Amino acid sequence: MVREKIIMKFSKKKFWVFLTLITDRPVIFLAIITTLIFAPIYYYRINFPVDSDFSSHMLFTRYLIGGHFNQLSFALLAHPGLQISMAGLYFLSFHKISLGILLTGILTASQVLAAITLYIWLGSTGKRHWDTGRAILAGTLTIVAPVMLFALCDNLYYFGYIALANYHNPTIIFLRPFALISFLLGVRAFTRVNNSWKIIIASSILVMISALIKPNYLLCILPALLILTAWWKFQRKSVDYKYLVFGFLLPSILVLGVQWWVVNSNDPSPIILSPLGVEGAFSRNLLPKFMLSVLFPLSILVSNFRKYKDNPDLLLAAIGFTVAAFQVYFLAESGDRFYHGNFRWGAQVMLFLWFVVSARELLQKLFDGNKCTREKIILSGIYLSHLAAGIAYYGYCFLSTTYA
Repeated sequence: MVREKIIMKFSKKKFWVFLTLITDRPVIFLAIITTLIFAPIYYYRINFPVDSDFSSHMLFTRYLIGGHFNQLSFALLAHPGLQISMAGLYFLSFHKISLGILLTGILTASQVLAAITLYIWLGSTGKRHWDTGRAILAGTLTIVAPVMLFALCDNLYYFGYIALANYHNPTIIFLRPFALISFLLGVRAFTRVNNSWKIIIASSILVMISALIKPNYLLCILPALLILTAWWKFQRKSVDYKYLVFGFLLPSILVLGVQWWVVNSNDPSPIILSPLGVEGAFSRNLLPKFMLSVLFPLSILVSNFRKYKDNPDLLLAAIGFTVAAFQVYFLAESGDRFYHGNFRWGAQVMLFLWFVVSARELLQKLFDGNKCTREKIILSGIYLSHLAAGIAYYGYCFLSTTYA
């Protein structure tokens, strides 16, 4: 009886903490602003004739709902997370809400969830204006983009860069909050030795969900986790192997193995080494465009170089992005899918995660009275240049039928 009262009291406490959080004024404001930003752009690009992948995913969902399984694409069948979500919501709405509206809602909710997750993760310090600062940072991180200076001469806002803002591919948008939460949980393997089975199970579920949405995140984070583990052991630091094995490695092997079998047993396209083969076909000036894509996190790396070797958040994001960058610039699928550029997605999600952990460093610097004012101005200016590019790209995608 005493044990039941303790459990009930603890559950009530967690409920009130959660209720206080979601009714926090900055959280409500952040959710409303994020919705007002993204709902219109997704509605426009889903419901009007534009160059995007939205129509193929909605067609897949229609085949799924209608039971026309012989019409399903094996490439999409390997990661049907978005389509199953749309179909489930469609049935829950008693067939009353169109797939276009449902997809708009899913993608908008994904951005809202990502923004709120960031706000919570950045934490509260009690410093004046800190909550306002972290709300602004959490919201703007969803819209930042590479500094697209070369668009002035080649009219390319997307190709050649490692994209952050994406308004044409629904699965990479849907993946973002799941990859973010999975990444933040993954860091715990290097900060806590004995993670609970509750956390391990939550991590494994997120891993499988992320793979069913798009497998690229796992193809980058798994090598990054292994590399960081080796570095941590080299420094004689503790690693939670149980968490890594059961929370990441085993569920990843399971779901990626099934996905590989589904695709390659029906439409094989072996992965080949092709340095700059794909990206070079879409754009020139790849090196400066790459640097303009990573300008902000790279500037944080330079200014915080000594801190990097002991910070698992920063290291895991940077290593993961390095793995992703290798994949996008040196690997390709052979055959008809060569120019699909399917290794771009891993680089996009890992760059977002690198921006996230770097933005936290910027926020801490801005509220640190001992930091150099010039350094704060330079780093803030670099971040704002990415934000300005994101606003420009948002306008371009809202007014244009393409996404180049």
